[in-house]
Amino acid sequence: MILELNTIVRNQKKLSRNFFKLLGGLRETKGQDREVLNYIRQSLNINHEQIIQLLMEKAHIHQLKAMSIRDSQTDLRMIKPELNNMEASIELIKKYIQLNHQPEWLSRYYRYLGRFKDFKALLIINNNPIGARKLLAEATTSYKLAVKYLQNDPDYLKYPSRIYEYQAFMVHDSFFLSGTKKAWQKSKELFKKMQTEKLATDLKKQDYYTWAVWISGISIRAIQNLITLHQYHLYQKEAKLWLRETEKILIFPDNKTTWADKDFSFRKAEINKINHELH
Repeated sequence: MILELNTIVRNQKKLSRNFFKLLGGLRETKGQDREVLNYIRQSLNINHEQIIQLLMEKAHIHQLKAMSIRDSQTDLRMIKPELNNMEASIELIKKYIQLNHQPEWLSRYYRYLGRFKDFKALLIINNNPIGARKLLAEATTSYKLAVKYLQNDPDYLKYPSRIYEYQAFMVHDSFFLSGTKKAWQKSKELFKKMQTEKLATDLKKQDYYTWAVWISGISIRAIQNLITLHQYHLYQKEAKLWLRETEKILIFPDNKTTWADKDFSFRKAEINKINHELH
């Protein structure tokens, strides 16, 4: 994978140099101004997409680093530098969308904004629960906007199922906003939907990795929230069975291929943390 990425980056540099050389030659040819402007417009559209996606990848990697710190460190303050970097990327995404009129990326922007607020709330949940709930309410508003703009997303036709990810984030926040009993039930219902609804089962066939990451996140976050809220003992038997079911989902099928990590290392680290906290 790294070798392929290095090759692509080298080819992009070469293609970029060739493009500007040819464009410059056409620019110096009298009467070709329309064609030059047309190529510039086409190239800008392609580059806008690439830049926004790179900024989203940057935000995502800092989110994953924050997750790793959360799951391996006792001092959650160590997450703060990653959240600062994540916030900076999200702000750049917002500005780029506004300056270059790229509203099709708003759904993804609000997704990352919601995740940032979720992690920011995690830092203060024990010392400032009121402030944390305010952040979680703002995160939920962001996810609702992500759902609102989802049909405009460039990948919507390929991934209309992305709505499950946004719903899962909202259910997570509801543990702190609506109460444990209601949130636990919502989590179980969404988990069931991702096993039975056609949109979800189609995703499972098409991209098992994404399906498994999204569905396992529902149960893992629900159980982690019970621990955070000191209510795990009320659901202990059910939670243990659910965690076992989730672990089975995180065994990648032998008959499938994937674009990502067959070991589901991030999800398994979350489960290890849960098991560690319970013993």
